[in-house]
Amino acid sequence: MKYFTLLAAALLLFSSCDRDDDAGPAPSSSSTNAGVTPISGTAWVIVDPNFDEQVKDLAVYDNSIWLAYSKYDSGLGFSYTGVYNGTTIANLFQPNIGTGTGIDELYVYNDGFYARGALDFYGVFEYNSADERWDTKYQTPGATVNVYGFTQYQGNNVITTGNLPFIFMDNNGTLTPVGNGTNGFVSDVIEYNGELIAAGNFSFAGGVAANYIARWDGSNWQPLGEGTNDRINHLIEYNGKLIAAGRFTVAGGQPAGNIASWNGTNWEALGNGIQTQSPNTPINDMIVHGNELIVGGDFNVAGTNTTDHVAKWNGRFWVPLGGGAPDAVGALAVYNDQLYIVDAYSFSPNFFLRLE
Repeated sequence: MKYFTLLAAALLLFSSCDRDDDAGPAPSSSSTNAGVTPISGTAWVIVDPNFDEQVKDLAVYDNSIWLAYSKYDSGLGFSYTGVYNGTTIANLFQPNIGTGTGIDELYVYNDGFYARGALDFYGVFEYNSADERWDTKYQTPGATVNVYGFTQYQGNNVITTGNLPFIFMDNNGTLTPVGNGTNGFVSDVIEYNGELIAAGNFSFAGGVAANYIARWDGSNWQPLGEGTNDRINHLIEYNGKLIAAGRFTVAGGQPAGNIASWNGTNWEALGNGIQTQSPNTPINDMIVHGNELIVGGDFNVAGTNTTDHVAKWNGRFWVPLGGGAPDAVGALAVYNDQLYIVDAYSFSPNFFLRLE
């Protein structure tokens, strides 16, 4: 268990270090979208020293950072969401439903705000801003309550669960399987180029061979080229390309260090990728800020640089951030052009840091 006295010393050390950038040229002004300030900084600052709960996820909604976390009281865990408006964490909203593993991830789609996880028999919740509460959205099909992935495809909600066939779509209020689904766990889903992309730990989708990733064109499942040689955990769109992160060394038959991009036709590596000596998942979260792809997780090398747990890809090479993070990163958010991170594994106290 970490304590803030130790963390403060670690942060002082990090703040005294220069940023260890790649040896390549500095990003030009064309490498970021107009009006978007590139992420930079050399020191990690504790955001709210009075907050020490286990944070599951971060999301920017209604001009604030929202945190999904577990608050422990008398040995019992309860799921909460809190709001950080630039000063302190306030407005704690506990779902008015029962127990479970709680809210694990937050999503913003078309002005709607959603959460996934497991509380009683429900795996998806929708935020009711008028009444300031989370309402139940979907009772998960099958015996497993947890929802592991959530997205919107052509205006329809899509969820992934631990129950065969692992992926379901909302058709007029009823969750129905997407085709014949997959033969293994689906960890993430996203709409890309008008198609539904599913990734995880499977070898078939709709009865068609597909190595850990597949696309649904509205009628059938198809592979994305040769896929990868091991599981994929996270998907995001970046500069018109689909980014897949997981624990793999090959994508499309080419070397790729745990992260790769799909351009609609071929797989491409992102430099030397992300490398780790830890048995844990290398990349826990990815976000896009302008023309920068920021990743956080449990790794010690990004591209050719030694850096701990957080880095950005600027379209050409990997750049360390803040001299690395004090511990494995579980979630990321950018708010007012500043990067925020939370710890991946600690229960209490937990760090919630800003890069300055």
